[in-house]
Amino acid sequence: MLCQQCRRPKNHEFQESLSPCGDLRGFDLRDVVRVDQRGSISEEDLDRTALIDAGATEGTTYRELIGRINAFAGALAARGIEVGDKVALLSPNTSAFAFVFHGILRAGATATTVNALFTAPEIAKQLTDSGAKMLITITQLGDQ
Repeated sequence: MLCQQCRRPKNHEFQESLSPCGDLRGFDLRDVVRVDQRGSISEEDLDRTALIDAGATEGTTYRELIGRINAFAGALAARGIEVGDKVALLSPNTSAFAFVFHGILRAGATATTVNALFTAPEIAKQLTDSGAKMLITITQLGDQ
């Protein structure tokens, strides 16, 4: 069967409403959070849920996420991270990853993400190769 929009074979596992060609049939565009060219989110969208961690009863709103990003960027600056520095992030996929990653960028640094399954020698190689000035991780991965 061919996609009606791009005429490519539909041999994918995507939902029917979102084909690889970008067909958005069935997607309610009222659910989209709109961001302007400066990256600002409208006041009405700030209290919408941005992230939900698995097992959580409540999510993180855009307002909370932006606050955490800004706070983390400030904490990095207070620890000496400057524009252009490289910061490594070793973390599983959690909401903390999102605000830490974006906090690194907000501070003007470059993020190098480290695979959470890497061994200590692999982590050391990435830290050396990237020239990371700091490594950020979670307690459970600190022993790697």
